[in-house]
Amino acid sequence: MIRIPLLLLIAFAVCACNSNKDRMISKKNSVEIILETKHLNQESDLLITRRNVYINENMVQNYVSMDTIPALGNVKVEDQTSRIPNQYIEVPKEYEIYVTIK
Repeated sequence: MIRIPLLLLIAFAVCACNSNKDRMISKKNSVEIILETKHLNQESDLLITRRNVYINENMVQNYVSMDTIPALGNVKVEDQTSRIPNQYIEVPKEYEIYVTIK
C-alpha cells in the first residue's frame, strides 16, 4: 500500500518539473528558437522568430526574422484589476503557436 502514494508523489514531482517554463536547457550543441507575437494594430500582428545557434555552450549565430500576420480581433475578458464584479474589458485575441520538429 505504500507503493501507490509513493508513485503518485513521483508522478506529481515529474509533472511539476516539466511545467516549469524557465528551466535551463543544454546549450552544448543546440538550436534555440523563440517565437513571440506582438499586436501592431486592429488589422495586423507581428510574429518575431529568433534562432540562436550554440556550439560548446557559446552562441555562434543569432537570426531574427519578423513577419506581419493578420490580427484575430478582440475578445471580452473579465477585468481582474476591477473591484466591480462582472466588469469586462476588450483585449486582442492571442495566437496559439504549435511547433513541429522533424
